[in-house]
Amino acid sequence: MSGNGGGRRLRSFALLSLLAFVLAGFGAQAALATPGEPGKPRFHNELTCHSVTFNFTGFPEAPNNVIRLKIKVNGVTTPFAYSGTYTFNGSSGSVTIPITIPAGHNEVTAYAEYNTNGVKGESDYKFIGGITCAAEPGFTIEKLQEIAGSGTGFTSSELTGKIGQTVDYRIVVTNTGNTPLTLSGFTDENCEPGTLAGPGENPLALGKSTDYTCSRKLPGVGVYYNSATVTGTPPEGDGEPSTKTSNEVVTKVPAEPRFTILKKQEIAGSGTGFTTAQLAASVGQTVDYQMTVTNTGNVPLTFSNFTDAVCDELTIVPGASELAPGESTVYTCEHVITEADKTAGLIINTATDTGTPPEGDGTPVTNTSNEVIVEVPLPRPRFKNVLECTGVTYNFTGFPNRNNNVVTLKIKVNGVIVYTTKYHFNGTSGSVTIPFVPPLVGHNEVTAYAEYNTNGVKGESDWKFQGGITCEEKEVEEK
Repeated sequence: MSGNGGGRRLRSFALLSLLAFVLAGFGAQAALATPGEPGKPRFHNELTCHSVTFNFTGFPEAPNNVIRLKIKVNGVTTPFAYSGTYTFNGSSGSVTIPITIPAGHNEVTAYAEYNTNGVKGESDYKFIGGITCAAEPGFTIEKLQEIAGSGTGFTSSELTGKIGQTVDYRIVVTNTGNTPLTLSGFTDENCEPGTLAGPGENPLALGKSTDYTCSRKLPGVGVYYNSATVTGTPPEGDGEPSTKTSNEVVTKVPAEPRFTILKKQEIAGSGTGFTTAQLAASVGQTVDYQMTVTNTGNVPLTFSNFTDAVCDELTIVPGASELAPGESTVYTCEHVITEADKTAGLIINTATDTGTPPEGDGTPVTNTSNEVIVEVPLPRPRFKNVLECTGVTYNFTGFPNRNNNVVTLKIKVNGVIVYTTKYHFNGTSGSVTIPFVPPLVGHNEVTAYAEYNTNGVKGESDWKFQGGITCEEKEVEEK
């Protein structure tokens, strides 16, 4: 305690302190106000087995007065006691600092230091006679979890995982009482054998925490609840063992009904093997189709409503009606190429199927396969061009019956290119006139070029008009 007077004053103060201790009893104690000059900061401190209360007066009537506080138990600031600052406004204040005091008899010192708003000093009060506290063993147990490798950190919140993923668990035990604890009897039914480790510290000292760790793999769709239990035993005579169960953590593995459908084709008898690439065939040939359905989800699927508009009637051979996750099955069918296919020029084909999961595991899923194409070639593209003194007309047939066919056109007059353009059209045929501006005059040699690489056909036409063309200049009447 600060403030040293004469011997008589010291003896009187000691007697008063002893009297205060006797009146307060062993469970709590109050410190007398620190002596000081009138108008100077003064402290009156109170002690219980769970806290120290600092009461002070005489500070400047100003904002943001700051006091540095420290509490020592048996000469040690940590881990049982406290060190920090307290900020207040005005001349007085009070603050209660929770602390942990070990069971049994303890010496406690409350220290305050200040240099604020023009006043400076300190109070160093040792509670005379100390304090004797009864044993109060106690601890908490908290369970945390993390999807292994996710990097999200441990949490007590609900997680969502996938089948086969590992969940790492961390169980934190903290001694919140005032006696050491020996931990035993740890149980966690969901820890996989061989994964349990811990505790890191045993016995567990006052205020300390220790970890148990373990893990498990998520075996299937569902909701997984998990908690852990441990027993803490204080020293003999300081209470009975206590068993506590942690909070419950939850990990969900939601149902994910999914599948893929891959379509391939082969010209029957070609021996080239099934492919997704575009093929060419003629009327009367047969195209064999193969549709592979794979369950890529995490629940079984029952398949129905398989459709394929190109498959000829009665040629569909279905695959398995039920697939477990990861399993595949193959549907097959065939189509004989017809004159109608030749007119269309292309056979474009997809297949569709529906997979239904068990009740409660999601809704039915319908998927359509990739597109496969067979070209039924018409005669090769042909050009019939017409030359006039005013321009060249291109007429062409035999292109694929598809949108956006493209032909590059080029015209030379007397060996000089006078016109180049790209002509876009839909369907098998087209016609376009390229005008001469101005019209031709006199005798001229003319060549009409066409080049194409479009929708699967490639080639060129180099049409030279034999004999050229002779054009007369037209007179313009003067007005």
